[in-house]
Amino acid sequence: MVVVVEADREGGQFQDTSINNISTGVDHYSKVGSTNEEIGSVVKVPRDRETKRFIAGPASNCLDNHLMSYPVKNHHSYGQNTNLIYHQAMAAMQMMNGAQPVLPGFYSQTFPQYGQYGDLPQQATNPIPSFCDEVDPSKLPSQSQITRIHIYDFDATLFKTPLPNPDLLSTSAISILESLNGLHGGGWWADSRFLFGTGEGYEKERSRAWEGWWDEKVVELARLSQKDPETLSIVLTGRRAEEFKHLIRTMLDAKELKFDAVILRKDLNGGESTLQYKSTVISEIVKYYKMATEVTIYEDKAKQAAGFRKSLRHLRTRYHRANLVYDVVEVYDPQKYLDPLVELSLIENAIEDHNNAAASGILSPNTRYSHVSLGKEVICSGYLLDRLSYKRVLDVVLNHELITKRAGSPPNSVKFEADCAGVFSSKGPLSPQLEPLRGAKVDWMVTHVGQLENRIWAAKVAPQEGQSVEVEPGKDLVIIVAIRRKVNPTAVAQITEWHPIEPLVVHSVVSERSLLRINTVLRRD
Repeated sequence: MVVVVEADREGGQFQDTSINNISTGVDHYSKVGSTNEEIGSVVKVPRDRETKRFIAGPASNCLDNHLMSYPVKNHHSYGQNTNLIYHQAMAAMQMMNGAQPVLPGFYSQTFPQYGQYGDLPQQATNPIPSFCDEVDPSKLPSQSQITRIHIYDFDATLFKTPLPNPDLLSTSAISILESLNGLHGGGWWADSRFLFGTGEGYEKERSRAWEGWWDEKVVELARLSQKDPETLSIVLTGRRAEEFKHLIRTMLDAKELKFDAVILRKDLNGGESTLQYKSTVISEIVKYYKMATEVTIYEDKAKQAAGFRKSLRHLRTRYHRANLVYDVVEVYDPQKYLDPLVELSLIENAIEDHNNAAASGILSPNTRYSHVSLGKEVICSGYLLDRLSYKRVLDVVLNHELITKRAGSPPNSVKFEADCAGVFSSKGPLSPQLEPLRGAKVDWMVTHVGQLENRIWAAKVAPQEGQSVEVEPGKDLVIIVAIRRKVNPTAVAQITEWHPIEPLVVHSVVSERSLLRINTVLRRD
């Protein structure tokens, strides 16, 4: 630590008697522009000739502003007057002359109105109770106690929250369900019925602490955070407090998970995104706990994780927290879904409530639709493979030596055709040629595999001996297993290199693949 006192512009003898007294007992001092960082050294900084005031910081009229010692910028606001600097220097020198070490946090404890860092004002009140009404401020850890802050997201991080099922719902239906403005109750993430429906229902799941629905690795990390007295542990979720605070608290209690605070969003109509809201909460907490040097955030969404990194990077620079180390851990878990019958029932109930609210004239102001209903959408048809057969074909194609050597693994922009993989598979209902065969079971022999320019992956097939197949004119007997987005499936005809494989038998049914869609009528008021 460097003690800084101000001296004459020429850097000669101290011109102020009171300041000169500081040097008593100091082994040595350096002149203007010194970068000496040794404990007990005195770095002399010139004063402004016109105002006769001693100023610490780049705002002053100094000879070499850029040579100002880093600790000065770290501990003093720009333009702070000499009086405060002098008394701080005196206090520090008294400690050193008395052979007492200058401890971290000395300035913030001695002069709390200026905080530990330059332009970071001291916050007298812990911000956590303003975000969470249930917290007792007297039970929160003190500023001096906390050196680490651990923040856990709830959905798909701590808890394997069920998602809308893509095997049940069309893409457009999922979009409406997940939108806050789709249904009257707010949809999947704002309507607690969908979280209550997890597993085998609230009562049974509570009795067994929602066993199997937690990410046990993250749970174990949360328990370690809880046990460390120097760690502030928080659950931070974008879910609405009014709707979810009791349910989420019950779930955490059932799992015997304890946190210093469980923060849910108080208002969803404030115009802030979830990322903006969470970033604000995190920033206020980190600013308050000034002694914290580590911040770790556990989050499942890549976009939010990137936003948190940006926010913490800005905070570290803006408030001169050079010793602040942060890490945003991206958590990934396989997606889980509700029982399909339960999910369908919950959606039907949500739609009924929406339409009743519309009829009563009490729809939420931001809700887009005056009426909604469930319908069926045929997404594809043909000789469609069952899931096990599709997986077997996919493994053979993607792991074939010549294909991986030429094309490597499919990129992230590739769509796997699990729902519609089959022979003569096409969008929409069954063709007139296949309609008479609806429900027929047909086995196929996979004989070759191939790919086209890392854009489309497929298998060539032939019907099992003794089985008659209705062949559509002009169509090859192939199964597309993966295709890059925006590539036309007809491009499969351009594959010229087919690699023979040991024959593999797969099973199909002449059928249609249907999903539920949500029909909507836009509001006109």
